Amino acid sequence: MTTPAAPAWPAEPLALLQQWCAREPGDAPLLMTVCTSDAEGLPDARTLVLSGIDEGGLSFHTDELAAKVAQLAARPDVALVLTWPALARQVVVRGRAVRQDPPEAQRAFDSRPRHLQLLAWLNTAEVVGLNESERRARWEELDAAHTDSAVPMPKRWTGYSVLPTEVTFWSVRAGLGSERHRYRHDAGVWSCATLPG
Repeated sequence: MTTPAAPAWPAEPLALLQQWCAREPGDAPLLMTVCTSDAEGLPDARTLVLSGIDEGGLSFHTDELAAKVAQLAARPDVALVLTWPALARQVVVRGRAVRQDPPEAQRAFDSRPRHLQLLAWLNTAEVVGLNESERRARWEELDAAHTDSAVPMPKRWTGYSVLPTEVTFWSVRAGLGSERHRYRHDAGVWSCATLPG
C-alpha cells in the first residue's frame, strides 16, 4: 500500500490503521510498544504482540502478575507505538485500556502461535529463576503434555482493549518529506489535522 496523498486520508482512522496492521498468513506477529505510568507517575514501556484490531480498538494480552496490570488498574490511560521502518511509517495511539472479558481473552489465546501459548505458561518468576537446562526441561515437558491437544489458557492470562482517543500516522513520501496526520476523537466525532513531521 502506498501512502495516500493528503486529500485521500479518511474521515476516521481505524479502517486505515487496520490496513497498515494487516498481516498475511504465516507472517510474524506485529509488535507494538505499550506505554504506561507507574505508581510515581513515571513512564514505563515494553514491547508486546498486537493481538488484534477492530472497531473496538487495539488489543494486547499479558500475565495478571505483570507490573503493567497493576499500573493499568491505577492509571488506564496508555500510548501505543507501532513502527514499520522499511516503509518509513509509524503510528502512535493514545487511549484508555479496558480489561477484556474472559471469552475475549480465550479467543485471542487460541489464535496465538503454539510457542507463545507455551510461553504464557512458563513466563513466571519461578521458571526464570531456574538454570538453562531446567528451563529447557520445563518447556519440553509442557510441550509433550499437549502434543495431541490444544494448550489451555492459563487462568492468570488476561487481555486489554485500548479504545483510541487519538491516532497519529507518521509517514514519508518521496519528494515531500515526512508528515503527520493526527486524528482526535471528541464528543463522538473524529477530526483530522495535518502536521509537520
